[in-house]
Amino acid sequence: MDNHKPIVIISPSKKYAGGIYHFTIKTALELKNYYNVKVISFKKQYPKFLYPGKQKDPHLVDLNFEDECSILKWYDYFSWKNTFKIVKNHAKLIYIPWWTIILALPFLYLAKISKKHGIKVIIEFHNLFDHDAGMIKKTLTSFLINKIVNYSDLCILHTKENSENLKKIVKRDVNTIILPLGPLDDMMHLDNPNNIYEIYGLNEKNKYILMFGVVRKYKGLEYAIEAMNYLNKTNYSDYHLLVIGEIWIKLRKVKSLISKYGLKNKIIFINRFIPDDHIIPFFNLAEIIIYPYSSATQSGSLNFALSAAKPIIATAVGGFKEILKDQVNSLIIPPKDPLKLADAILKLIEDQELAKNIANKGYEYFQNNSSWKIIMQKMLYAIELL
Repeated sequence: MDNHKPIVIISPSKKYAGGIYHFTIKTALELKNYYNVKVISFKKQYPKFLYPGKQKDPHLVDLNFEDECSILKWYDYFSWKNTFKIVKNHAKLIYIPWWTIILALPFLYLAKISKKHGIKVIIEFHNLFDHDAGMIKKTLTSFLINKIVNYSDLCILHTKENSENLKKIVKRDVNTIILPLGPLDDMMHLDNPNNIYEIYGLNEKNKYILMFGVVRKYKGLEYAIEAMNYLNKTNYSDYHLLVIGEIWIKLRKVKSLISKYGLKNKIIFINRFIPDDHIIPFFNLAEIIIYPYSSATQSGSLNFALSAAKPIIATAVGGFKEILKDQVNSLIIPPKDPLKLADAILKLIEDQELAKNIANKGYEYFQNNSSWKIIMQKMLYAIELL
């Protein structure tokens, strides 16, 4: 590929910063070492009623890309056309991350018209389906995925399971590559605050089990609370569940469980977006990281747990099964089983040697399989073949 003509990467808005935003910008920064790269992001990303979170203060996010143009609007055809003018004038390749059906129309437009003008198209699928998708939504999404794959030259996926599911949806040969979610290693070098306990009103004498990330239904918070009920009846009642991230679910059932089990002082919610420089300190203070998901594709949060060398408990769902091995770099439990979750927590508390080995093996896996050097080698090879 001509290195003097840039790759244009479509990015989520910084106002909705999260794992996909961080990963997209980090990808752009890594590709910039090899190509001229330009980022075009959303100015208006979602209809307000479909996004339960709050728009973010851009200053909370440390990851930046200098050559970024924020012009896309999910509803505005003319913003799509203006975006393509930039693509047409500057790029030989457009890189589009797909993570929700809500943005299917602008993504389809950009993929189709780019293909028509001889511009190579990469589609990166973070999720094939929205996490809350029912049968009708999945059917519509499958139709739209078929359409956009028609215009793609390469599809990037992050798990074997998603790669296989994509092939089932399109029912034909697709040029795909499976790449791990890269580490957000920029955060490792931030000037992290030393007083994280004080900032968030946490007691340094307590021990914390951590759930990190936006709280959504499939992440299994209710099972974690029930597991804490079992744990609270043991000699380890000094352990607290720390739930960090915006809450996107109704808390009626959760509050009812907390009240029923008398866990008001044992479950701590930090219901907000966490600044980049506070993330690593939270993982460092946790004794155990848990992922009691009922379903999953992949998890950016998991990379933090692995890179922080912390013992992990996760359910045998989605991409977790491809990264985590029971008794090796994690403890694996069935989904929707709070008793098994409690047993796994107790096992790690009581067997510190096992906890240490699991944490070290997780860190070793992370270093050997998820580095940006490995990801870029595979990505660059795939791009050069287009």
